[in-house]
Amino acid sequence: MDSVNPEYWIARTINPELANPLWIPPTVGPPALLTLYAGTFSYFFELPIIKILGFSTFSLRFAQSVIGIILLALVYKVICIATKRPIIGLVTTLLLAIEPAFFFSYRTQFQVMLAGLIWFFVSLILMYKKSSSRWSLPLLFAGLFYGFAVYTYFIYLFFLPGILTLLYLDQRRNLQKMFQWLLGLAIGLTPYLYGYISMFVAVGNVTETLNLIKGWLQMLQPTTGMNESFVTKIENSFAFSYQAISNIGNQWMLISDSMTPRSTDLKLLILTLFLVILSAIFTSKALKNNLKNDRNYLAILWILISSYLFFAAIFGGRLGSHHFILIVPLLYIVLGVCVGYLTDIFSLQRYRFISLFLSATLIGSLSLMQGNFLFERLRVTGGVGLSTNALSNLAIDARQDPSNSIYIFPDWGFFMPFAFQTQNLVEYSLDSGLNNIERYLTEGRVAKVAFWSPESLNAYKDVLSASELKLTFKVIEYFRNDGVPAFQLLEVSLQDK
Repeated sequence: MDSVNPEYWIARTINPELANPLWIPPTVGPPALLTLYAGTFSYFFELPIIKILGFSTFSLRFAQSVIGIILLALVYKVICIATKRPIIGLVTTLLLAIEPAFFFSYRTQFQVMLAGLIWFFVSLILMYKKSSSRWSLPLLFAGLFYGFAVYTYFIYLFFLPGILTLLYLDQRRNLQKMFQWLLGLAIGLTPYLYGYISMFVAVGNVTETLNLIKGWLQMLQPTTGMNESFVTKIENSFAFSYQAISNIGNQWMLISDSMTPRSTDLKLLILTLFLVILSAIFTSKALKNNLKNDRNYLAILWILISSYLFFAAIFGGRLGSHHFILIVPLLYIVLGVCVGYLTDIFSLQRYRFISLFLSATLIGSLSLMQGNFLFERLRVTGGVGLSTNALSNLAIDARQDPSNSIYIFPDWGFFMPFAFQTQNLVEYSLDSGLNNIERYLTEGRVAKVAFWSPESLNAYKDVLSASELKLTFKVIEYFRNDGVPAFQLLEVSLQDK
């Protein structure tokens, strides 16, 4: 469902006539909060794109892919800075572009997490930009852009201990320079402050605002994993990382299956051995000053990755594999830096291009095989579970429905894609209570309630049987591409007199 978040909100912005429900904090003025812990960067970035292209699967994918393209460009820039070799940056970036764990993220809620990497990489580039003056604008803006990354999604806070460590070492314990970065960070986080002030103004008083926040936190239960043992937390952190890197996380969301082709394990084995062995060699070489680069970029990257994994582990099993998708672009940068250092240390002038080409071809071929496996499953099924393309058929039917129909979504996963694909031109509700249904029916409307399972539908029919109204029921089945039922629509109306 979050694969169309915040795009479903954009539909409401462009077509505001129907006050259909949104899952966002109340606000006054320009919206600043997507949730209590995420901002509206993607919302404002994609709004003009979708407004120009309209509402379609193409416009959705295109708007999200623009963010991905910018991210790839920054990955290329970071590798070029670290290696001084554009060809290595180009090849590594192309490998990331065809990495299934990366590009399939833009078909699931993983894409929500990746957007902040744009600000994060700009922050890193500026943090290591040399400045001889006492007041360093690059350092101030580095903090500012890191604040924007945290504003985009809270998980970027997990990098903070690593960044502060690197900043302290790089600035040679210059607390004044660190203060400049922290000042930039504080400014970068002000959209959060504005969002919460806006929420307070919209609600009207402090008590109700705090009750609203408390209700959201009770629903989200962000601390449920904090009671796990330390070992369990670390195990979860690495398990989620594996699911993200291997694309199992995306695959499970798309086809509800964690079985991957052998090419996945082979590619991960090759990359793991390559990165671990070479990182150890180059760290040793760096300590002996045998590298040409003035900074040990491998150490910088591993400190950042370690910081993320360790501090994300605090939340234990409450997080998911989508929160660890940030590790994938970082590991590809590590890959590019390793290759760059390899050419620094060894005399590979004669065979450099051939070795690079063959290695990239092997990794790229394994990625394409892995991606083709999932694409074929998607072609056959049209997506499974909450990712089924039968949701598009529901939206098409709803646009052709009489205006007296009201769509009701008690189950998670329906309303966001419905809102986007119907362009917020069809009324829907999230309240499936008996009183709400009876109100619609007595107004002469037809209620259409969507369920993922027949068991939920039958249980709901039992609830409606308590109504004093005489009701008629009709079940409409929606199917996947392979003919398997995807979900059911219960049509409820009053009996004709």
